[in-house]
Amino acid sequence: MNRVGRRLNGWRRAKRITLHELAGVLEVSAAYLSAVENGRRRLNREQMRVVCDTLGVAEHFAALVMLSELERRLAEFPADDPGAKEAMNALCRKAEDGTLTPAVWQRVRAAIEDAVETPRKE
Repeated sequence: MNRVGRRLNGWRRAKRITLHELAGVLEVSAAYLSAVENGRRRLNREQMRVVCDTLGVAEHFAALVMLSELERRLAEFPADDPGAKEAMNALCRKAEDGTLTPAVWQRVRAAIEDAVETPRKE
């Protein structure tokens, strides 16, 4: 289970909402939502907003979007680049605990884009 999926699962269970019920609100199958909670699929931004509103955690929407994008980016890093993976994991932890603000995230995102577009000099 990834960080986003773990959060969604915890919020859903805390509200005592079944997979089938939340999937119905999202207009997706329960299997799809289960795959989201287990890190095999992703929700789009609008689906995340609906989930946050439905589960009463709208204040976590921005952090959830940042966390989702960070996890997607993290999966793109090569396994032989442990420094980059640890940096991304640190950012994920900051997004989870609320210390990664949207303004800081925009700067981090720009730096990631630059790093991806500019090959490392060796």
